[in-house]
Amino acid sequence: MADYYWFNIGHLDNGTHQDWWNSLRRDEIIAAGYDNKPDADGKRKINIPESGDIVLAYASTHGCLGYGVIGDRKSYAPAERKKMRHTRKVRWLAVVEDLVGAIPEGVFKPRFGLSHPVATTGKISESKGAKQLREFLDQNYGAPPSLPEEITDPELYPEGAKKQITVNAYERNPLARAQCLAAHGYSCSVCNFNFEDVFGDVGREFVHVHHLTKVADMGGEYKVDPIEDMRPVCANCHAIIHRRKDHYSIE
Repeated sequence: MADYYWFNIGHLDNGTHQDWWNSLRRDEIIAAGYDNKPDADGKRKINIPESGDIVLAYASTHGCLGYGVIGDRKSYAPAERKKMRHTRKVRWLAVVEDLVGAIPEGVFKPRFGLSHPVATTGKISESKGAKQLREFLDQNYGAPPSLPEEITDPELYPEGAKKQITVNAYERNPLARAQCLAAHGYSCSVCNFNFEDVFGDVGREFVHVHHLTKVADMGGEYKVDPIEDMRPVCANCHAIIHRRKDHYSIE
């Protein structure tokens, strides 16, 4: 189960909150510390231990800016000489682009029971409220587009079909996908194909994700664990895996 963290974005020494937020989104990172300051010692670190954890971005005087999923531990870049910011990769999933659209504390505190962060990063103990805020952000800023083959009214279909819809929804869910890929990377788990290696930048971070649990094994209380239950696969292998009703194993 993923943990939730606040990330206070801070600001650029010679810029604004908006400039800094633009660069964080562009580079897909979170950062702690300051560059090019005489008193910068590189000791302000990012205290988010696990890939797949969820980070809620916050800008002082503005509010909550959105959320993302923390990348692999290998994506942590510690401070270096003359560059005292620590950085770590994050996949932003539902965010506001302009700080004017931030959700102020006066809204998210009474509604979700959350208070603004007092440090650069910090674990959120009110996980229920954090999850509700994340769902609110999904609904308003990050809802994925409908796919032609999706069934919009599963009550009209038999149980087996509804379970298959659930499997497909997990594979398309942006949060589950990001948590899976943060843990397992972007190479196919079957044939090891990597789109970026072959196609360059256009193939960067492009890969399908496959839900491992078979439809027949899904009970009524089943809940997906993106790290344990999902794996990256290339489009060809994914198509073959789903070639039969009781899908093939990635082994």
